[in-house]
Amino acid sequence: MADLKRLYAKTGGFMKGICHPDGDRDGLLELGLRWVRRDIPFPFDSDGNETVHFAAYRKACEFYAEKGIYTVGITPYPAAFIAAGINVRTKDGLEKAGEVCRKIAVLLKDSVKCWQVTNEMHVMHFRAPLTEEESVEFLIHCTNGLRAGDPEGCIGHNSCTPEFLPHCQRIESETGGSDYIGLDCYAGTWGDGNTDTYGEEIERIYGLLGLPVILMEFGYASSGTVRNDEEAEADIREFLNARGFKNREDAIARHEELAKYVPPVLASWANRCSPKDKPQYLLNSMNHILKHWRYSGGFTHTEEGQAEFYASLLPKLMSNPHLGGAVLYCWKDSSPCFTCGVDDCPCETAWGILRKDGSRKPAYGAIKKVFA
Repeated sequence: MADLKRLYAKTGGFMKGICHPDGDRDGLLELGLRWVRRDIPFPFDSDGNETVHFAAYRKACEFYAEKGIYTVGITPYPAAFIAAGINVRTKDGLEKAGEVCRKIAVLLKDSVKCWQVTNEMHVMHFRAPLTEEESVEFLIHCTNGLRAGDPEGCIGHNSCTPEFLPHCQRIESETGGSDYIGLDCYAGTWGDGNTDTYGEEIERIYGLLGLPVILMEFGYASSGTVRNDEEAEADIREFLNARGFKNREDAIARHEELAKYVPPVLASWANRCSPKDKPQYLLNSMNHILKHWRYSGGFTHTEEGQAEFYASLLPKLMSNPHLGGAVLYCWKDSSPCFTCGVDDCPCETAWGILRKDGSRKPAYGAIKKVFA
């Protein structure tokens, strides 16, 4: 537990939080949740004045803080800086990004008590249009900017897949060190594994970086059928063959043609990716196109299965000596899917512990039993 002392001095103890909280402070408190995790809009317009969206974000942070609920603030994505005229693929743009993050920290540090430096730079459409290498430079400059603006703040990032971990070691050496490493884990939905996999991932990261881990995103989708690897690959093959592609390699080689056969919203995400990332992103999106899961983690993708998932996992998380917090994904179901724009896609529409009408799923009670 000694590893957590420095972190807890900044967070006040084990972080219990949720993404996309929807303003329901009393509902959060009933579950024992004292943290909300939210994206920070780009803060300034071309004249240097606060944007309307940033002002609303600051007001929302204060709204939650009135009830003792603090914010994990996710700094803006690379595309937001580029849209504001800051080319973060250049040295000058990176320095400006660091300065923007410094100003954000100064403005929000009274109610944002934990900072996450952007989000999942190992995910192609989040780092878009940067390459993986460019995203590392972006992380370093934004981290240093936050540290300059809030020297005592709790600062870390959640880009730490096995492939990205060597970059994490460089980030640590060039920023003076993170207070935590954020882990986003969806074992049993987006990835293989079960509720034991979470502990394995926490220990893997701690073993390599020696830093406390905060589980910044985890959850379980309550809808969708499951296709095993063999069935899923057959579905993908059938989809590609029916559109004139011989196999995956052929689809990658002719990815501009493949983009014509995916939902328009998904194609727009692909077009934001770097040219290097775009072909693989299109193929990685087959779950959305075919509307199924490859994994279940031993639970059904139903409301009952979702509750069983939380009942199994949460006690294991609470007993892990290197875990400093857990942030659920997410508060409420939504539609359409933000990645593909389709209403009946299970991939991003059924993660909530509340239904779209605000009624509680069984998972609400399962979480309350452990967290409250």
